[in-house]
Amino acid sequence: MSSAKLAPQASSPSAFTDCTLSCCCLRRYPREEVADHMLLDNAATLQPSLFQQLCLCQCTPLARVKPVLELVPQLRGLAGVTVQDGDHATKGSLQTLKWADFDPQTRVATKPVFGGFGWKDGTAGLWSEGASKSCLRGVVFNLGRSCNYTYKFTFAEDYLSADIDAMANLTGPCCPCVPAWFTLPRFLSHFTMKQDLGSTDGTEWTRYSSNFGGEPTFSYKLLEVYQPDGTPGRHFERLKIADPDVLVTF
Repeated sequence: MSSAKLAPQASSPSAFTDCTLSCCCLRRYPREEVADHMLLDNAATLQPSLFQQLCLCQCTPLARVKPVLELVPQLRGLAGVTVQDGDHATKGSLQTLKWADFDPQTRVATKPVFGGFGWKDGTAGLWSEGASKSCLRGVVFNLGRSCNYTYKFTFAEDYLSADIDAMANLTGPCCPCVPAWFTLPRFLSHFTMKQDLGSTDGTEWTRYSSNFGGEPTFSYKLLEVYQPDGTPGRHFERLKIADPDVLVTF
């Protein structure tokens, strides 16, 4: 699917052994291959993990919904694979909003970060973290999906900016089959993003954060590295900031 690759590099040392990955219900992909996994409509052929079956009651594969967000020209870049480019805790994360639940009337896109309960599509495996990061990442991944940790993007009428709300089921591991019902109040923490000057197709955004009502501050750039069809995107050269191997839920 992806027609271009970065120069081969040795895989980075990983704190995760194959046994740990299996226990955490995570898969490892080379960064150059993760676009194929994220962008292909292959969820209906992927057997759910033990976590999905026991905790989220998903015992059979679920096909992904027909993508809608990429039909909006101003947002098409978000339907490819984007990389978080900055000096922050999740630097190098790769993700896609191609399969997000998007309502063109309200301009709202909703996406469980690591997967979750009650969704009509296969939402696991669409948000990655570097394989070289702490073993605690496995705990964070599964805690996130047991809480149905979700982002809700509310886009402006011109689609050049968006407010981002974090949602979750606060009962977490006790009741993982409850959808996200709590929205983090914006006066505590408020996330926004704006398309950079010259970007009108969703390929280059700047993410801002504000806490306790303070002024928004720069968090990172969100850049398209693969287009929705899996071909190299506008900022393909920035794929190199991701770990050589990345981890996703399944």
